[in-house]
Parts: sequence; structure tokens; C-alpha cells
Amino acid sequence: MKTRTLLFVIMTLCAMIILAGCGKKHYSAYKAALTEIIAAKEKFINEAQSASTAEALATAMKNYSTSIDSFKAKRTELFTKYPQLTDRGPHPDDVVKLLERSALLDEKIDSALIPAMEKYPNDANIISAWNELLHKRASL
Repeated sequence: MKTRTLLFVIMTLCAMIILAGCGKKHYSAYKAALTEIIAAKEKFINEAQSASTAEALATAMKNYSTSIDSFKAKRTELFTKYPQLTDRGPHPDDVVKLLERSALLDEKIDSALIPAMEKYPNDANIISAWNELLHKRASL
């Protein structure tokens, strides 16, 4: 009887340790996705500010649009798999900091992109890329 009880306690402890170790996996995947979109935002800001041609700016906008698509797909997959990740739930401090940093970069994007676009007001590629980017950013 004591052997069974001891075996049960050991198995329960092992299961608890394994489950505890797997519990934060979803946050690390979410942090990785957030880190990727933050890097894409920073890259886009730099490219928009340094774009010397309309083509370079349009390419930067299209590349950033692709990064948004990638992030949205990862986020949707994670939110579906781990419903506790949705924006309504409380998050660990490191995730909250990444979300705040991402929001601040959105403001920087606007302040960098508008002056860059004003250099090429009638360029069809810029207008097309802008419309695509505007639509994708709205759904972010």
C-alpha cells in the first residue's frame, strides 16, 4: 500500500513539473512574434527615412506589408491555439513591454512615413503601396 501511494505521489509530482514547464511556452512564441514585428517596424522606419527614390520607398512599404501578413498569421495561429493570449487577457510584464514598444513604433512610422511620401506625391507605386499598407495596418 505504501509503495502504491509513494508511486502515485511521484507520478503526480512529475506530471506537475512537466505541465509547469510547458505552461509558458505560448508566451515565448508570442514574444518571438512580437519581436519580429518590432524589428520589421524599426527596419521600415529606417528605410522610409533614408529612401532616396520613390521605388525604394514603395519597396520598403511592400516589404513591411509582407511582415505584417506574416505577423498576423502567426498571431492568429497562436491566439487560436492559446486563447489566453488574446489582447484582453493579462500578460506578463515582458509581453506588455513589447506590446507598448510596438505601439510606440506605430507612432514613429506615421511621423517618418508622411514626410517620406510627401516627396513623391503623385507616384502610382507609392499610392498603391500606401493603400495596401494602410489596409493591413488597420487590421493589425
